[in-house]
Amino acid sequence: MVSLQRKIASKHPNMKANSNFVLSEKQLKSRLTNWGFDVKNLKGDTVIELARTKAKRALENKKSSFRVNRKPVDDRKIDRYLQRNAISEEQLLSMTSPINGTRSNAVADKNLY
Repeated sequence: MVSLQRKIASKHPNMKANSNFVLSEKQLKSRLTNWGFDVKNLKGDTVIELARTKAKRALENKKSSFRVNRKPVDDRKIDRYLQRNAISEEQLLSMTSPINGTRSNAVADKNLY
């Protein structure tokens, strides 16, 4: 199984040697994006959805941690996005979901504490 932690350039020669599978690096990157492995940066809509969930659970005195594509998302990353885009908690709670009708790949790990 391919580890997501290693760079594509380090995987590329292994793919040629092991399975005679030849792709250019650009082709491989675009395929990984199409398959949903574009996880280096979080999309704005995803961060807003995480922040909305975090704010709603905070009102209920519940703590949460989040994962996107099986990777944990640090609360500081969410807070930094909100601060950078000048979005207050009141604005978050009054917004409609940016991911209407689509399945979010973000998962809240509820009942942590």
